[in-house]
Amino acid sequence: MKNKILKIVNAKHRESDGKCGTYLHEFANLLGQSMAEVNEIFSEMYNDEEIDIRIGINGYMIFKLKKT
Repeated sequence: MKNKILKIVNAKHRESDGKCGTYLHEFANLLGQSMAEVNEIFSEMYNDEEIDIRIGINGYMIFKLKKT
């Protein structure tokens, strides 16, 4: 599951040059999972510093984590 998520995040990052993320509810639709399952996975990935989560106009967005 995490590999699929990272592929989607990386593809969006490449397409938008890092300016756009993917909304949380879009992942639930793309992966065929419930929002609760997706939230749990993203919380774990965020804590493991695999992704960045930001608040967008219409909800939470997932971005590729920028390494500094």
